Amino acid sequence: MKRLFLLIVVSACIPLCAGAQTTDTVAAAGKPAAPARVSYIERLSYKDRFTNAMVTLHHSDAIERLLRLSSAETRTARGFRIQLYSSNRGAKAREEAFEIEKTLLEKQPNMEVYVSYEAPFWKVRVGNCIDHSAAQEFRRWVIGEFPDYAPETYIVPSEIQIKE
Repeated sequence: MKRLFLLIVVSACIPLCAGAQTTDTVAAAGKPAAPARVSYIERLSYKDRFTNAMVTLHHSDAIERLLRLSSAETRTARGFRIQLYSSNRGAKAREEAFEIEKTLLEKQPNMEVYVSYEAPFWKVRVGNCIDHSAAQEFRRWVIGEFPDYAPETYIVPSEIQIKE
């Protein structure tokens, strides 16, 4: 029961801690070092300078990997996405766009799907490709996985997100 409670608490903290990072300066031999990025999870393992208190977390490697992945910094850059849908049929287009998103995520839960509205068009785009050749390869894969969307599948320039 205690393990289940701990798992629930850690799971609830992941979204809060995912983007939460701070910059800390570490001193070595009395000389200040360059600022190092330290997550709040890592800071918990340091002794408090006033009370010498320290928190020890016991969790699986899977949680550690998730924390590292979710706290990775992202930046935007010019790149390409694959457009699977575009329509200006009002509410019907909106419904279809979100239905396509649901279909894509059911088959490929880790796929990066972006539903957007650029008046008057609803659009569904996938992926974050750095260059055109990567986008072409990804487009071929998307068509192979989702042949129903092949007629409307295009490579479009886009502002993409890159995890570092």
